[in-house]
Amino acid sequence: MSARRLGLALAGLALAGPVLAAPEWRLMARHGECHPLAVLARKLPDAAAVRTPQDLAALLKQQGLAFTQTDRPAPGAERSVAFEVPAKGLNILLVTPGLCGPTR
Repeated sequence: MSARRLGLALAGLALAGPVLAAPEWRLMARHGECHPLAVLARKLPDAAAVRTPQDLAALLKQQGLAFTQTDRPAPGAERSVAFEVPAKGLNILLVTPGLCGPTR
């Protein structure tokens, strides 16, 4: 590969970086408002490190908690993942920011 092509390829990757980055996730409350995932630590020990649905699933497994995880349909590029944790009485909905309602 020529130096010019390599330079163009690297420039393309630099521009694509933000697009390819993992989405930011939020905790959706009952009325559509969203909170940072750190709020989960109130109900789940060690949840402060959770950044993605995969992180939450790994934490629940690590804590030995049974749970169901369901990907929910969302418009466009937005994503939504629901978790039910019966032993803790929790129904958790993680969403990407575009699904969040206005904050009160």
